[in-house]
Amino acid sequence: MNNVVGKYELRYFYPTIPKRWLSIIGEIPFSPAHRQPVVSDEMYWICNKPTKFNIKIRDNKLDVKELVATCKGLQQWIPLFKIDMGDIENHKENIEKLYPFLEYSKDKGLAVTEGLLMPDSDFRYNWIDIKKIRWKFMVDVVEGEYAIIETTNGVFHTVSFQHYEASKVLQIADSIGKGVAFNSSYIDFLSSFMQTKIIDYGNRD
Repeated sequence: MNNVVGKYELRYFYPTIPKRWLSIIGEIPFSPAHRQPVVSDEMYWICNKPTKFNIKIRDNKLDVKELVATCKGLQQWIPLFKIDMGDIENHKENIEKLYPFLEYSKDKGLAVTEGLLMPDSDFRYNWIDIKKIRWKFMVDVVEGEYAIIETTNGVFHTVSFQHYEASKVLQIADSIGKGVAFNSSYIDFLSSFMQTKIIDYGNRD
């Protein structure tokens, strides 16, 4: 159905940018070539139960990714589809047939069924609005991104690395001495706002 090969991703979230990252990203995001960041207003679907789907709306498009594999702590995500929000009604049958976790109606808008999300009496889900300011950079062949995200729970910083080969990303994790212990995806991090737990950011020096 979907033959796209996903990239392995390593991502960290922090309340402030750690000193250790200055040696990695340095002035790259702020250099003249990268002075203009990508700014976007987005909506993420979040829930308080484990899910392998990353569902967001950006640039007026429904963007869905699926977690398909893990490798030594890294996560591999593949894009399932992007659909213009103004054209969702024309794709309603295909969406519900191919990806039954999605439901759409003119009255209720977009929702997600509970069937694949381990529902119980405590199951809750919601949409969360965030603003992203992103800078892209490269570390050899590995794609890097530094971003500032503004949420209703505060402002956070995130640094990520991704590549089609897990070994390339693991080399980055080893080189900075951080490892993958605190690796987290957007959906896991944002969904933690719905859970009563303390987020461990690790050593921020």
